Amino acid sequence: MDLRETQLSTAVVICTLNRPDDIQRTVQSLCRQTVTPNQLVVVDAGELGDVVNALAASAASAGIAFDYFNASPSTTRQRNLGAERVRSDIVFFMDDDIDLDPAYIEIIRGVYEEDTSGRIAGAAGVDRSVPAVTKSLQLYRKLFMLREERADGVPRLKRSNFPILVPHPSRRVLCEVLPSTAVSYRTVVFNQHRFDDELDGYVMAEDIDLSYRVSREFELCVTPEAHFNHHRSKVSRASVREREMRRVYFTQYFFKKNQGSSLLSFVARCWALVGLGTLYAKRSATLRNADLIAGFLDGVMLCRQRQLLGPGALRRAADGYYSLQRGKVN
Repeated sequence: MDLRETQLSTAVVICTLNRPDDIQRTVQSLCRQTVTPNQLVVVDAGELGDVVNALAASAASAGIAFDYFNASPSTTRQRNLGAERVRSDIVFFMDDDIDLDPAYIEIIRGVYEEDTSGRIAGAAGVDRSVPAVTKSLQLYRKLFMLREERADGVPRLKRSNFPILVPHPSRRVLCEVLPSTAVSYRTVVFNQHRFDDELDGYVMAEDIDLSYRVSREFELCVTPEAHFNHHRSKVSRASVREREMRRVYFTQYFFKKNQGSSLLSFVARCWALVGLGTLYAKRSATLRNADLIAGFLDGVMLCRQRQLLGPGALRRAADGYYSLQRGKVN
């Protein structure tokens, strides 16, 4: 597949659930772009009501074609459905609670247009709001092969299925994983790859899964010239306990999917879970709140129920997937 092209058109897909104020702010930042997208697709798992008219009016005022439709709550399926509506060369997937710098889309589009080799299939900018991590926590995460944020290096996936991210790179870097907060891909990528359609409700690590698979075939990059802020809305967000349950479950699901056949990876994953459980137990004791460790244990139990903690379990887990709908375990 030859990915070389110039004068690329762009589209933005925003998946949302009951965040009318947040999505209006995000769309307003799209309308202020130095190069506005050609198309905006909003996939609503809730009911925005009259806000849809306000979004359509904002898009029209900036010359952006607007497409809105409802879908059942599923992070992955909503994104896939949105991608199917895209008629542009580049598709951006953006959270509904972000604020883009005015040149964000122009800079990211330039990454593709400068790609004379035609190898870059995905690109993202830098989230200014990523919090700093203490050195002691950095060392702990490195020791137990947990998620890391490094000052420099190559963003990649560890054997434990936790990523190494470089939130503030000093230069443009190639990588094998990209978070989806404000990520972009060439639309043709979705002829061969999709977000995992097996999953319902609010999914975690689906962005790492997709980008890891795409990076096996093409190049991905992060550029420090493009910036955005992720406000992390508290509206329609899972509780701490539920969020940590999902973190354990979905990272284990994707581990089995992408890396689970290797004995070395299996050992690394077990070691990481020991480290994560120990960290959460210590934090729960310090905070005198058991939500973190309870969520971790809930996730472990869910993995056992879905047979994700034994070898060759992915197919059995997908066949009888434990449905997560609207923040509740059914």
